[in-house]
Amino acid sequence: MSETTFPEDNSRGKYLNYFKALYNRNKWLILISTVILFASVLIGYIYANAIDQLMNEFLGVMKGKFSKEGINTLSILLNNLQSALFIYVGGVIGIITAAILFINGLLIGYVIAIFPLAPLYIIPHGIFEIPALILAGAAGFRITSMIFHMIKSLIKDKPVSDHFWEFKDSLVIFGISALLFLVAAIIEANFTLGLGNYLRSFI
Repeated sequence: MSETTFPEDNSRGKYLNYFKALYNRNKWLILISTVILFASVLIGYIYANAIDQLMNEFLGVMKGKFSKEGINTLSILLNNLQSALFIYVGGVIGIITAAILFINGLLIGYVIAIFPLAPLYIIPHGIFEIPALILAGAAGFRITSMIFHMIKSLIKDKPVSDHFWEFKDSLVIFGISALLFLVAAIIEANFTLGLGNYLRSFI
């Protein structure tokens, strides 16, 4: 009896190749975004006392905002997406993207410094939220890169459409970031506190 063969489904391979190529085109931007975020976390942790007043004011604003909206999946998601959108659109002037990333990192480092057990309450949703921040930064920096290359093309009288792929890449990366923020918001609103308290019971 002859062996029955089925047509091979290459769709999975195509998607994997697409995302691999997407990563390769943007890996330096992801690296830059990662370095800015984690460097600022370290600075926020080391210099927590020096930035205490600034961070307290910032946390006060956030507390007031959530006290009005309530802490739930939607309010967390909208707050995170708002920050991500500022990071992304800030890519029009790259320093804005870098600055917002830096402030987010400072806040994380500061919170860990003043509340050593904070990682127990950050890690459950942070596994998704921190990569989401990094990708939002990379998407913003891709916008910066596109504008820079388009200006160069205009100066050299070359078609700016050659750089449209950068805009498409930025949208895809931002879309992935938004999905990660959604997962993070679900975990933070419904599981983080319980998981954090459970982990804390072992200390």
